[in-house]
Amino acid sequence: MLVLGVGGGTVIQLLRQCIQPEKIIGIEFDPIHISVARRFFGVTPRVADIVQADAASWLHAYKGQAFDLIVDDLYGEFDGEPVRSVESDSGWLSTLTKNLSKDGVLVMNFVRIQDLRESASMLRGSGANSLDLAFRLSLPAYENLIGAFMRQEQVPSSLRQVLRATGTSCGAALAKLPFRTQRVSR
Repeated sequence: MLVLGVGGGTVIQLLRQCIQPEKIIGIEFDPIHISVARRFFGVTPRVADIVQADAASWLHAYKGQAFDLIVDDLYGEFDGEPVRSVESDSGWLSTLTKNLSKDGVLVMNFVRIQDLRESASMLRGSGANSLDLAFRLSLPAYENLIGAFMRQEQVPSSLRQVLRATGTSCGAALAKLPFRTQRVSR
């Protein structure tokens, strides 16, 4: 699993507890974020490999095995507002999908629904790297939206069923969250 934009490391810890992946690689530009993740959130080298780098440059140069999950949470701040550090344009989306395994899932954080819809539209297609299935996940108290993109019908009728079926207390707890899942239509 690959996390682009580690921040404090909460996503890495959530993945570790809920999914228990074989390996997590986190890419973070800010050394202070890495220090916080390691010191206060327990993201030690045993938990994840954290690389201090520009995420776009690192992924463009990456030549390893494709990832089963890529989480793109590449945000900075301008005048107190969140701003994407890497635009979700066709070039970036192509780089992401080229590094995703055949059955992999791409998860991206968005501030605006229009950006999520545009990304979903660009990811659809007929090529080997197209991701035709797109979901929007949101919570009532949060403004940001999560886009989940995949290549085929991999999701059963309910994400809550999937979370409960993980067999972890984490999955059961997540299933109880008041999140909303909505398919992003063409």
